[in-house]
Amino acid sequence: LYDPLTKIGGLLHIMLPDSALFSEVTKPAKFADLGIPLLIAEIKRRGGSVGNLQAKMAGGAQMFSGANDKFMLNIGARNIVTTKSILKGLGIRVLAEEVGGGRGRTMILDTASGLVYIRAVGMQIKVI
Repeated sequence: LYDPLTKIGGLLHIMLPDSALFSEVTKPAKFADLGIPLLIAEIKRRGGSVGNLQAKMAGGAQMFSGANDKFMLNIGARNIVTTKSILKGLGIRVLAEEVGGGRGRTMILDTASGLVYIRAVGMQIKVI
């Protein structure tokens, strides 16, 4: 998430879409439903404005090939859908994305420019 007017932004590594499926949550930032509001609160605390926020997404890969779909639960795809739904509900536009597929990615946010650099094995650095 990034506020281009104040140049305040942050990244969230979402690992699971919904915390409601767990009886005990010790790390709320790893869930889309809890982590996104936490990141927004931190951006606001530092002077950013929710009304200015823009989103760029990377990830949601299916990292384990050959596994049974029922076993894997399509977590990457569910993270993408849930994240987009939460952002839409908050009025935050997704400007760009590099999601899905079968390889992990590294995402770097340059808060001076708002550019996001994405690196993955076998792929040149992509700027979104």
